Amino acid sequence: MATELNCFQLKYRITNISSKEIIVKIKGGLSYIVQRGSEATYINEQQIHVVIENVFLDNLVIDVNAALTKLDKAVLVELSKEHERLKKSNNEYHIRMPVTLQIQLDLHKGLVERNNAIHSELMGITMYVGSENLNQPCLNTPAFTMQELFENPGDESMQGKAALHYFVYVNDPQRINKPLYTNIMGESTEVPVDYDVNKQPGLYVGISRGIEPRGTQYYAFGELNDQKLTQLGLFKTKAECDLGGNTERFLTAESKNRDLNKDANSMRTQIQNLTETLAKSESNVFRLNTELIKTKDEHKLEVNAIKMEHRMEANTLKHSGKMASDLFKFETRIKDTVNKANTELVKQKGAQNSWGDFAKAVGTLAGVAITGYKLLTA
Repeated sequence: MATELNCFQLKYRITNISSKEIIVKIKGGLSYIVQRGSEATYINEQQIHVVIENVFLDNLVIDVNAALTKLDKAVLVELSKEHERLKKSNNEYHIRMPVTLQIQLDLHKGLVERNNAIHSELMGITMYVGSENLNQPCLNTPAFTMQELFENPGDESMQGKAALHYFVYVNDPQRINKPLYTNIMGESTEVPVDYDVNKQPGLYVGISRGIEPRGTQYYAFGELNDQKLTQLGLFKTKAECDLGGNTERFLTAESKNRDLNKDANSMRTQIQNLTETLAKSESNVFRLNTELIKTKDEHKLEVNAIKMEHRMEANTLKHSGKMASDLFKFETRIKDTVNKANTELVKQKGAQNSWGDFAKAVGTLAGVAITGYKLLTA
């Protein structure tokens, strides 16, 4: 009796309940936009549902360690759990009849590969979040391991006896490290990654001349600090690699950048000091204006008091002048009267005493005295 396999593959369905689109890209030029919801939502749920149809459980083999991407590994882990569950639930039935395995996974940041994308070799798709990523490329995972590549260097006749050969790759079977970049002929290039569980995780670099045997150097991930990466001409981001294709130029630019940052910090400090000084000056100006207004008011009062005092003195002087004029006139009248009285007395000395004339002279003097008293008491 013949057995057959009819289109053994994974089927998937992507659901999107979020505020951004999901861009699904397939190798070869096809893309599809899984639109966001028509109404605004605060829910951020993006999922992929994976199905394997019509398989016999005993014939299905799942190797989680062979997964090439983070999403593939998560899918294989869940499929393995479902596979074991179904085998335990009804062993006799599942041996005789095909079944369908179904799982679902949240598309979260932990599944992101390089270029801020989620990629699956099992399903042949690359997913980006947001319509601005529509023109991003579909990722590719090599169909060979780095070990296989380096064990087959190609036609030696093309290499030349004087040729310089350099290779670098990362072995990261646990898929826990971020990518590294190097500059090749002026282009920033991501360092290839291998997932060989039988080899130590870390960075492998090598160099050879012509057909000489390669010398390989190994660095554990813990050794790859900034200084070591700089020595090896490697960078943590594509942007750093673009700027620092020439390591010396990159270090010079980095030094200048640090100096500029220092200058910027110094300028910010100066601006802050000037701002504080300006605030103090404004406070002092306000205080001086207040004091000036107060001084003006006090000066105005003082001027008014002085004016009043001058008016009183002027009135007093005016009154005193009038009195002096009256006294002068009175003095003149007294002198005239006294002179007249003396004249009369002289005339009467040799003549017969006349009480009438004497009384007349006395009356004149009394009138002058009364007039003077009135003038002094006025």
